[in-house]
Amino acid sequence: MGFAAFLATCAATPQEQQAWDNARSTGTVAAYRAYLTEFPNGFYAGQAIGALENALGPSAVAELGYTTPARGSEQSSVAAY
Repeated sequence: MGFAAFLATCAATPQEQQAWDNARSTGTVAAYRAYLTEFPNGFYAGQAIGALENALGPSAVAELGYTTPARGSEQSSVAAY
């Protein structure tokens, strides 16, 4: 992957940015779910899931099938020195 292609993965597309801005400004469960339906692996997916967890609770969000990436999982396989 070239540097330009890498940078493209580090930011939202204009369409995704518009969907995210709409979800944030609306601030409803339906708006965040609409964003995640359109961009399930989007740049703001973690934030959208977090907003849903704040509104519904983590277990309810998990039941809907949304999961946040495990944090620190890369470090769990590294031996301590």
